[in-house]
Amino acid sequence: GAPPLRVLDVRSLADFEAGHVPGALHLDASSLRATVDGISGQVVDAASFAALVGDAGVEPGEELVMVDDGDGLQSARAAWTFRYHQHDAVHVLDGGWPTWLAVTGSAEAGAPLAAPSPYPTPDITPALRVDADWIAARLEDPGVVLIDARTPGEYDAGHVPGAINVPWTTTKSGDPFLGVAELAALYEPTGALTADTVIAYCQTGTRASVTWLTVQIAGHADVRLYDGSWAEWSTRPDLPQEP
Repeated sequence: GAPPLRVLDVRSLADFEAGHVPGALHLDASSLRATVDGISGQVVDAASFAALVGDAGVEPGEELVMVDDGDGLQSARAAWTFRYHQHDAVHVLDGGWPTWLAVTGSAEAGAPLAAPSPYPTPDITPALRVDADWIAARLEDPGVVLIDARTPGEYDAGHVPGAINVPWTTTKSGDPFLGVAELAALYEPTGALTADTVIAYCQTGTRASVTWLTVQIAGHADVRLYDGSWAEWSTRPDLPQEP
């Protein structure tokens, strides 16, 4: 039969110990980010990923469901990070831990119990991540749609030329995400659903992970994350900015 689903709780250790899905593994999503070349929030290298994931008890290729504190940020970021490292069988629990608890009432408390598991250093999936130079070379490409997931205030203060502002919070109704049709209606005016490639960015790449996830739910396959996001772009004097 199909292998069992494993729940991976990506909240803080304190939150996990206070209560979690019975049998869940734990890996704080913030540990999967590092400061690289002065830019915070960047994805860790493959060797670090393997060590962290193995220590959490995750086995290569096993099917995982990410659970966060409900807003989807950490689960989406973790899901992107796993797929970037070619661990593709990952899902996000819509509404996270609060929804699980409200619907099932099932919980256990205490420290993670999983034994570490050997996890070989993976290859990466280059097509899931772009850098500033990739975008700069395609600013005039009509097949590439850039979505800025930050707040309107952040966007108005400066953004990548041609980017369209779709704040990550507009993909949700409370904690759960909007349905497929509603997400399609949200993204359709941007041209994202008919573009060749969609690029999502924010300030350091976490909020944009929600864009990466929800554009796919809405029906577009080729969505990539600009991990450096505005934190990197805004520090490059050679790159254009709007306004």
